[in-house]
Amino acid sequence: MLRRWSQTSWPADDFTLEGNLADLDRHQREHEAGEAFTYTIVNPAGDRCLGCIYVNPLTTELIESGICNKHAAPGPVTAASIRFWVRSSLLDSDLELELLQALRKWFAQEWRLDCVIFLTSLLDERQQAFWEANDLVRLETFQAYGRTWVAYKPHEQR
Repeated sequence: MLRRWSQTSWPADDFTLEGNLADLDRHQREHEAGEAFTYTIVNPAGDRCLGCIYVNPLTTELIESGICNKHAAPGPVTAASIRFWVRSSLLDSDLELELLQALRKWFAQEWRLDCVIFLTSLLDERQQAFWEANDLVRLETFQAYGRTWVAYKPHEQR
């Protein structure tokens, strides 16, 4: 599921604890530098990963493509892309829906961005259907970072 979602060979069959810690260290450095933000979703006890959230700035090319629409306010557009996954074993629970609802509220109320785009892999038809069933509007398919993405926005976002 993660390989289809990420469009990569991650995680490798022989993914080790050391490899996972190296990934976490890279994400922490990005977070501290304000370049990108990765959040691990854990159970209430804090001892099991339930999924992850990735928040990245949109590239200039994507913003200039008009994916965020034209804004009336002058100046640069502040925009971010959001990707997330939850464990396959939890897809039949309400976790994914609760996460989507919480993220939409959090970004609308706290981040104060001009544009929030949810991204998923073109290969992840299940997540595309989930988002469309939960009031996200499909925008377009595009290439970035050597992969093919489908972009969505919240219905209430202009």
